[in-house]
Amino acid sequence: MSLLSRITLAAVVPLTLAACARTVRETSPVAATPAPEAPAAPALVPTAETTTSPPPERRPVAPPMVAQQLGLMPLASAGVTEFRQLHPTYDGRGVLIAILDSGTDPGVPGLQTTTLGERKILDLRDFSGEGRVSLAPVRADAMGRIAVEGGITLLGAGAVRAVATDSAWYGGLLSELPFGGKPEADFNGNGSNRDRFGVVVVRGASGWLAFVDSNGDGSLSDETAVADYLVRAETFTFSSRFAPRGRGPITAALNLTDESGRPVLTFYLDTSGHGTHTAGIAAAHDMYGVRGFDGVAPGARIIALKIANNARGGVTTNGSMLGAMEYAVRFAEERRLPLVMNVSFGIGNEGEPHAVMDSIVNAFLIAHPNVVFAISAGNDGPGTSTMGLPGSAELALTSGAVYPGAFAPAQFNAASPDVLGWWGARGGELAKPDIVTPGLAYSTVPRYNTGSEIKLGTSMASPYAAGLVALLVSAMAQEGRTASAAELTQALRATARRFAGESAIDQGAGVPRVEAAYQWLRAGHAVVRYRVQALPPAREARPGRPIQIAQGSDGDVGPAREAVRPTAAYRRNGLASSADTVQRFRVSRLPGRTGPRTEGYRLYSDAAWLRPAQPTVTVDSITGSAVVEVRYDASRITRAGRYVGTVYGISEADTAAGQVFVLANTVIVTDSVMGRVMSVGGRKLPAGSAARYYLTVPPSASGLSLRLSLRDTTTPGSFFLFEPSGRPARGADRADVGREDGSRATLRVNANDIVPGVWEAVVQALPARDVTFDLQAAVPSVRIAAVDSTSGTPGIVFASSAAQETTLTVTAEHVGALTAWVAEVERGETYRREFEAPAWATKLIVEAQLSPETWNQVTDFVITVFDREGAQLGNGAMNYDYHRVGVDLPARRNEPFRVAVELFPGFAMRQAPARVDAGMRVTFVGAPRPALQGSATMRIPAGGTADLRVNRNGGYEIGPGWVPLVRVRASARADDWVVIESTFPMLPR
Repeated sequence: MSLLSRITLAAVVPLTLAACARTVRETSPVAATPAPEAPAAPALVPTAETTTSPPPERRPVAPPMVAQQLGLMPLASAGVTEFRQLHPTYDGRGVLIAILDSGTDPGVPGLQTTTLGERKILDLRDFSGEGRVSLAPVRADAMGRIAVEGGITLLGAGAVRAVATDSAWYGGLLSELPFGGKPEADFNGNGSNRDRFGVVVVRGASGWLAFVDSNGDGSLSDETAVADYLVRAETFTFSSRFAPRGRGPITAALNLTDESGRPVLTFYLDTSGHGTHTAGIAAAHDMYGVRGFDGVAPGARIIALKIANNARGGVTTNGSMLGAMEYAVRFAEERRLPLVMNVSFGIGNEGEPHAVMDSIVNAFLIAHPNVVFAISAGNDGPGTSTMGLPGSAELALTSGAVYPGAFAPAQFNAASPDVLGWWGARGGELAKPDIVTPGLAYSTVPRYNTGSEIKLGTSMASPYAAGLVALLVSAMAQEGRTASAAELTQALRATARRFAGESAIDQGAGVPRVEAAYQWLRAGHAVVRYRVQALPPAREARPGRPIQIAQGSDGDVGPAREAVRPTAAYRRNGLASSADTVQRFRVSRLPGRTGPRTEGYRLYSDAAWLRPAQPTVTVDSITGSAVVEVRYDASRITRAGRYVGTVYGISEADTAAGQVFVLANTVIVTDSVMGRVMSVGGRKLPAGSAARYYLTVPPSASGLSLRLSLRDTTTPGSFFLFEPSGRPARGADRADVGREDGSRATLRVNANDIVPGVWEAVVQALPARDVTFDLQAAVPSVRIAAVDSTSGTPGIVFASSAAQETTLTVTAEHVGALTAWVAEVERGETYRREFEAPAWATKLIVEAQLSPETWNQVTDFVITVFDREGAQLGNGAMNYDYHRVGVDLPARRNEPFRVAVELFPGFAMRQAPARVDAGMRVTFVGAPRPALQGSATMRIPAGGTADLRVNRNGGYEIGPGWVPLVRVRASARADDWVVIESTFPMLPR
């Protein structure tokens, strides 16, 4: 997530007020050394560049008072406003919320004090290492000058000497450029991100102190010594004569720690805006100075723990999340504060639920049963089985998204109730999310991020959930009660309101109602937390996940009993046999506060095609577990579509306690589109709802094409496509239709990206208006049967499965060159390789593929492209184990242009593996050059083949190790929407 998937934010139709999201897109494939020591007595060098182009003034997306009046901090969605009116002091006071994110700007109005006037932010701590500054011993010469790294000399040794308690001084340099682009890395607001700021660290009476040349004038005489934030809660800003009031747009703090008697200096900066926004949702008070403009729990206090390297796209670093989790618990325990945690982060879970980070979260929460950990579900919805990690962790409070109706008048010029957020990830193999909360909000941001006060994503939903938990914890504490994480989570789930027509894997329990949850806790319901595991059919193993079978007393797997299993039953390929109509679940009591040792549960189904084999189940008092069998009525699930049914376990002893465990079942019945067109005409879709279509694509297919048309161009909608694994289709995952986007959209997967299996297409009606649409989908009846790339005249063999002759119009073009290799990433360190871009190249595409085993160990893996000066040309955090990033290259280059490709891994554990491999490809793309004279017309007999030959000459000049690329396109008619497209390398003869 990364930040964070990420964290990625899904795009929506722009608000009239402003765009409310940022989207990281994959680019379509071609088819679509230490610093030198400073001289002994250097000349004075200013540390900040001057500029005559001050940055433009930034304005809020809407005035804060207007945003408050419109309800753009959507407290009403979960009844927060009414709850706080009924219980004014139950506002989060006495509770600590840990925000694990991109950092939090401590200077933003709204994050200064609680409702009691206490300091809001108790600590700021950077676990990402992004702001760490290399320090080396320095000394002042007879003229009072201090030479630091990079040829920088600082005056003002007297000011340093006045506070230093010993003669050991250390100097370093903070550079803006590694922190990314403008405006976020323009610390002093002068319009440049190339400034450098010298710093000197000395030991003072109360610990390490730092003098930062914050105004870049080359002197420390006008600077004040700054301590670690935890010591004196000190912050500062950089300054420039070009910045408004001379003050830069970001507030900084320092982490100053000791390592073997030497200082370790880290600048704490939120150069993303994401973490400041999430902190505001959870606990802001009087945002932007507007009285009563609050987040969910304004009385709560915050520790803001930075886990993300923002310059690399907001990605976690090795062990950063684990380190922050452990620090938060220690911090809260030392101060005897109840703790709620939030992380708005996620990446795609390729093997639910086998990721190392999921296991870390689960183990952490078992060890700390009173801590609720709210985690965002991810933004890969509305596809099925798109739940990201670590939101896939079983014991996390995972939040999907709600679209708050308060935004609809501005965005869609019409009223709308709250609806389920289409961008929120869904379950499938997992019974997730747990709840859904508003995933769109106006909140606090750093000054450089002004204009982006409205952000969208499940990143916004999880701090809302954390705030709800803080309200309940605050209430219980003031009433002299305590509540475990299991009780708090169950209170929210048991009293939530469901969206009609939405399933348990789309919305979990629904939208929490905080007053009802509070009353549920007051009632003193006994809570037992259970682990649910969906078991494979007897003596069968899941394809691709072989396990050793040993018959136990209940037919369960013996030696593999402790293996991690999905928490829901998921049959994406439908019912293969009669054995598939029987599904067993194991429910096992987890450690922690429990009710009776032996307990019976009544079983209820919410679907006519699903029923439990027995009406009740008793959990064994010795093993603490039971196996529940449910059965599917195949006669009721014959039409193509998705069927979701849930069996709920309700305590016989306390029926008002709500659903104690959930047994979710999903069966998908597919359409075959090989050689035919699936057509849907004139379907009406209610506002805010989705229509799902599942298409079987065979191994022989050379592509997939879908075309959506709206009957009314004034009604907006969105069109999504997902691969059989659940991940968004690479290169062609979504399109918007209606209004300025036009009435028609086509999603097309080429032969390079197609994979066999069940694909999911989703048509989404946006809030406020119904949508009527036509949809067509087809796999071409002609496929690419063979590619000959080594002969003097390379070519492609086309094969037809049609019952009649097919006439194709074919074009072929030279489009660039590629090189491939295996990158060896050692000990989790950054991997770098440089290339020289040829003069003809207009674009660079980088592709990376990790093994499933490697992917399960990471929390992030980012691809970044730099120019020779170290400026970023582009980056992309991998959201799944395959990713591609495209970068436009500067035009009209008169000299060689060198670029560097870097891989920046983040592993779940602090100790990264000794080595992991990543399959890599780099492609340079140029203007197409003909590989055929014009276009070719080919006639392929029914069930027959035809051969197309292309010209090997006429391509680009390339160097050793590079292979030329040819792109071929074929369609049955010149304007046909079903197109075969493939790019292949021409290997040396």
